[in-house]
Amino acid sequence: MSDFACILSAVTNVTLYDTLGKDSIEYIMDQTYIKTVILSADKIKNLVDLKKEGKISRCTHLIYFDEAKPAEIEAGEAAGLTIVKF
Repeated sequence: MSDFACILSAVTNVTLYDTLGKDSIEYIMDQTYIKTVILSADKIKNLVDLKKEGKISRCTHLIYFDEAKPAEIEAGEAAGLTIVKF
């Protein structure tokens, strides 16, 4: 659904693979100027950690599906992310 929304809005969709590690995620996000990430809730912690380290400064929003842990959402918001459920 989010892919179709990107297509209809003429927004480039970039895929992140957490199996490549945090360094690769940081590099991809830096090179593509990603501001918003749509992800499964179990990946929130990885991006919150990167945000706290100052490595993904352009990222401002996370949109998650599934059920997220309230502590991870609070940590992300404390780090400057807006986190909402899809």
